[in-house]
Amino acid sequence: MRRIVTALALAVGMAAASALAAGPAAAQAAPSAPSAGLLPATCVTAPISGECNTAAVQAGSDGAVYFNVNTGIVAPCHYYIRDVTNGRPVRDGSVVGSYAGRVTGLTNWYRLELRFCFVGGATGAIY
Repeated sequence: MRRIVTALALAVGMAAASALAAGPAAAQAAPSAPSAGLLPATCVTAPISGECNTAAVQAGSDGAVYFNVNTGIVAPCHYYIRDVTNGRPVRDGSVVGSYAGRVTGLTNWYRLELRFCFVGGATGAIY
């Protein structure tokens, strides 16, 4: 009996450790994609650097990418949607709180970059 309880406690502890290691972004629901099969590329800013980049995603068949930025309570954060083929930003802006947007007329691969986020833990997703 003691072995079963010990094994159960170890399994629960490992699950809790995995959830903590995944950070606050794992606790948030993924943004809903505009159509089935699209998975978001996400990133979370570190407390000191205040920066992160998502992986690149291809523009959808509708010629658009969708993105979400969440900075938390009141800390500002600057975002860029960058064409990874030519390195040029196709949209940028500043967010305080939460913002979701769409960029249309696209044909390449794009990533979301968060910069100058004064509080760590800002999250971004692009799909």
